[in-house]
Formats: sequence, structure tokens, C-alpha cells
Amino acid sequence: MKKDLIIHMIEQLAAISEENAASTEEALATVDEQETAMTQISEASDSFSTSSRRINA
Repeated sequence: MKKDLIIHMIEQLAAISEENAASTEEALATVDEQETAMTQISEASDSFSTSSRRINA
């Protein structure tokens, strides 16, 4: 029946939307982790640079 087909298609679209939302959340979490790692690397680099200048002074 046409009604059942439409209901089924809407359910499929809802499931796909939920999967996309979950994937987006996972991607955002990964980006946040990468940003944290980059900040830590930058801070370590600044610290090494400061130490190097002190040693060479």
C-alpha cells in the first residue's frame, strides 16, 4: 500500500538522519582532540624555544 511505503521511506530517512548526526558528533570530537593536541604541541614548542634561547644566552 502507498501509505505503508511512505511510512517506510520516512523511517529510513529518519534512521539515516540519526546516523549522520552521530557521525557529525564523532567528527567534531575528533577535531576537538586534534585541536587539543595541536595546542599542546605549540606550547611544547614555545617552551623548547624559550629553553634554547636561555641556553644560548
